[in-house]
This record gives sequence, structure tokens and C-alpha cells, in this order.
Amino acid sequence: MKNIVIVNGSPRKNWNTAKMCESFANGVKEAGGEVEIINLYDIDFKGCRSCFACKLKNGKTLADVLIQTV
Repeated sequence: MKNIVIVNGSPRKNWNTAKMCESFANGVKEAGGEVEIINLYDIDFKGCRSCFACKLKNGKTLADVLIQTV
């Protein structure tokens, strides 16, 4: 079984999309897999502002920097 990452883009953490994510996660766990749910609204991300700060992170991309904050 593989590791699964579920990305929830809904701002409502207890409504239909969140319940669907939880249900899927429970199925993965029951099948012996590992799962993580990431709620996008928990991440303080403002998007690209063309500031080139990503070029100053020791060669790391913006995605690398974001993954470290999750």
C-alpha cells in the first residue's frame, strides 16, 4: 500500500468535502495504508509576488520551502 496525501481545498473543515476526505482517509487506513490530510486554509500562503525570494533560499524552489512549513 502506498502513502496517500489528501489535499482539502475547502475553507469549511467540518462540511461535506472534509467529511469526504475523512471517509477516504479511513478507508486507506483500514486497507493498511498511511494517509495525511492537508487543509490548504491552514497554510499561510499568499502566492507569488515576483519578489524572487525563492531564488534566495539556497537554491530551493518555492515548493520546497512550502513543504517544510507543512
